[in-house]
Amino acid sequence: MEKVMHPGNEARERCGECRFWDMDPRDDRTNVGECHRMPPQMVADSKFIASIGDDSINPMTGFFPETLANQWCGEWRPASKGNLR
Repeated sequence: MEKVMHPGNEARERCGECRFWDMDPRDDRTNVGECHRMPPQMVADSKFIASIGDDSINPMTGFFPETLANQWCGEWRPASKGNLR
């Protein structure tokens, strides 16, 4: 398992090897994905609704945080062997 060194010489596991990380198949870059550790965050997308001029559409949209495969956080958990990217 590859580790990356950070300030203070702490080794951290990367998002790309975390069980909660899902590589985005819609993105041509292979190092972009979404963190599914928590439920999607709901946000109001009023600019989108205003741009299409349709008030009947629900302006709430759910997003998972987008991360790069080499980023890290304090919630990392190892991916199962069959789930590594």
